[in-house]
Amino acid sequence: MLSAKKLENSQTVQEMNISVTSCSPEKVIESQVLANQKLIYKLLETEIIVEDTIVTCYGVEVECTLFGECEKEKFTDITSKYQYAKELFDLLCNNLVTPISLKEIIEDFITEKYSYIWFKKTKENLLWNA
Repeated sequence: MLSAKKLENSQTVQEMNISVTSCSPEKVIESQVLANQKLIYKLLETEIIVEDTIVTCYGVEVECTLFGECEKEKFTDITSKYQYAKELFDLLCNNLVTPISLKEIIEDFITEKYSYIWFKKTKENLLWNA
């Protein structure tokens, strides 16, 4: 998401003086209640300011009471692409993902999506330069 400036080597956002601030509260744009109301999934939208530009970001929240206790995990600002966020949300709902494995599922999903884009662009560049 922070592609406004390319980060050199191991520079952090702070070292590049990229300003990132939240400018809106989270908004639930879709939700699903499953498993007799014991699994609740929410697709979240928020806006942040990156270098004086408003960027809409998407995240998810999963709440589970299947095992007696209430477990809840929320990850905001996962992606700025709605289609990826919706696909992730549907994946979570269709597979009854619980909060305990949410982080790993999100990591795998992002790696798959963004690695494929990188591979596709690299392949196109190789073919173009051949």
